[in-house]
Amino acid sequence: MTTVGTEIDVPLRDALIEEIGKERYQLWFAAKTRLAYRDQILTCHAVNAFYQDWLRANFREAIERAAAAVLGNSVTIQFAVDAELSSEDSVSATLAVESEPADDVDQTVRLKRANPRRDQAPLVEGAIHARGANTFATKNASSSSSRPSSRCERSYATFEDFVVGHANRVAQASSCMVTESPGCLTPLFLHGSTGVGKTHLLESIWSSTLERQPTARGLFLTAEQFTSLFLEALHHSGLPSFRRKYRNLELLILDDIQFFGGKNATLGELLQTVESMLRRGGQVVLAADRPPAELQKFPVELSSRFSGGMVCKMLPPELEMRKEIVRRYVSKRGWTLIEPVQDLVATRMSESPREIFGALNRLQATELAMEKPISLADAEEALADLFLYRGRTIRLIDIEKAVCDTFGLEPKSLRSARKIKSIVQPRMLAMWLARKYTRRGLTEIGEYFGNRSHATVISAQKRVSGWMDRGDVVQLADHTCPIEDAIRRVESRMHA
Repeated sequence: MTTVGTEIDVPLRDALIEEIGKERYQLWFAAKTRLAYRDQILTCHAVNAFYQDWLRANFREAIERAAAAVLGNSVTIQFAVDAELSSEDSVSATLAVESEPADDVDQTVRLKRANPRRDQAPLVEGAIHARGANTFATKNASSSSSRPSSRCERSYATFEDFVVGHANRVAQASSCMVTESPGCLTPLFLHGSTGVGKTHLLESIWSSTLERQPTARGLFLTAEQFTSLFLEALHHSGLPSFRRKYRNLELLILDDIQFFGGKNATLGELLQTVESMLRRGGQVVLAADRPPAELQKFPVELSSRFSGGMVCKMLPPELEMRKEIVRRYVSKRGWTLIEPVQDLVATRMSESPREIFGALNRLQATELAMEKPISLADAEEALADLFLYRGRTIRLIDIEKAVCDTFGLEPKSLRSARKIKSIVQPRMLAMWLARKYTRRGLTEIGEYFGNRSHATVISAQKRVSGWMDRGDVVQLADHTCPIEDAIRRVESRMHA
């Protein structure tokens, strides 16, 4: 008998990797299955019936093609459960495979656990009673010091504090529904750029559930915290207790799940946790900076599961929402701020409520320093640097168009794979401008300009800065000019 498992038959392994890809192979096959070949029958042994059914439904054809390529077309494929395949051993072995230099598996989390920052986001391990025990551990507790408590140790945002408008109405209504009827929309997936209110809604769901169902079992974590707890269980406290705790929840809220990208062992555990909860009718709520289909380095099974629930996009607040945000903030502080100044802030700070709060904090500090009520002219002067280039929001497409027009290039040429100087230099400049004028991350900018890596964006920033330091010249559509002049021309088109 040829056994394929920990010591895998290389040709069959390579054939299967070619069929499904290395990441999916490591997640689903590397150490969680055992393949046995005898008498023209290839048996795929799985750890349990659920896992067996999943492999049969999703990978049978891939296994058949790999087996045919290596063993011939007469091979019969069958599936079976092998009780000797320990879940704990499987995940440990998977981590061992993933720790090879070519793969990125939770190294950041290990470093963070070894060198914890004082300002690291605190754990939210639910303020909801577990049955028969008080297992409160709040956002104020670290993973090493969380301990039972008789009540929630901090206050969370509520639906009453949330300003509703066209930009977030569906997300807010869906969030209310899952607190009134848990399991009716699951998983609920909120996505949008930084500062649009995703975490506010997660906290509102949490606080409302605490009030409505104080004996429910629930947890509220960031993705980073979930990963840290999983690794802690894997290496120290034990996976069985971790799984009993997390897979028997009635409510699981996870924030910033884009953090999971590429962490295959954690993603595998997350998938099993989510599947277990959904089978029992539990409520899963997730938030990310992008929709499920755009999550980087996520297995298709997981992003597909997320897409199968309720997906809500949240946009930056429109003007009327921003005015209401300003009004509530001023009223809550008992601050008398004249309406023209309130309108100024709401009109000019257009990207997120966080910008608005920052501007208002500065105005209040200025007013205290001046020892008199702040006027419209005072407000404009105090916020001048914040208002710089904020006549309108600059988008990546605006930068792309301005650069192409200035350099005489065809639209979308910056996204091409071409590496000739007449395109490479403008592309680098576009990336540099994107870092200066937008809040897009390195990965997003790189992906926009031709699916390039974040390292390429960093390199572009350094190259353009070097051009400016040396006073280099660049070639425009019909003549050369100093780099600073070229940048001014592009910026002029961007703000036109």
